[in-house]
Amino acid sequence: MQLVRHTGKALLLIWFLVGVCAVSAAADDLHFSARLYNHDQGLMNPIVECMVRDNDNSLWIGTQDGLYHYNGETFKKYKPTKNDTNSIDNLWIHSLSRDHHGNIWIGTDDGLNMLSKITGKIRRIKLEKGKNNGIIRP
Repeated sequence: MQLVRHTGKALLLIWFLVGVCAVSAAADDLHFSARLYNHDQGLMNPIVECMVRDNDNSLWIGTQDGLYHYNGETFKKYKPTKNDTNSIDNLWIHSLSRDHHGNIWIGTDDGLNMLSKITGKIRRIKLEKGKNNGIIRP
């Protein structure tokens, strides 16, 4: 029985190594670069919860300290502003998504927001408490 268990692990290791070699060979033509962004470049909170790329290839970054838009050169921070319904409703961004119109959907601790591609304004989506509002939750 132990021989079968060790043989299975050996086969799994061999398949893994073959896969790594295949990916490595295929990646020879690919070139990657990485950059570190932090508060010096304008990303004040390094704890990233989520990201999405928009139709203009800009990057939207959700953190525990607000929403950031990176256009390839600079960061712009979006945060809640008291009595301004055109601002996000909470600093803690949990999810981001882009729809087929290019709008960015923002899920926060307090609800759902939508950044309009056309106007550039944020709209808070009102959800009724106690109802599922058509939203599926895990």
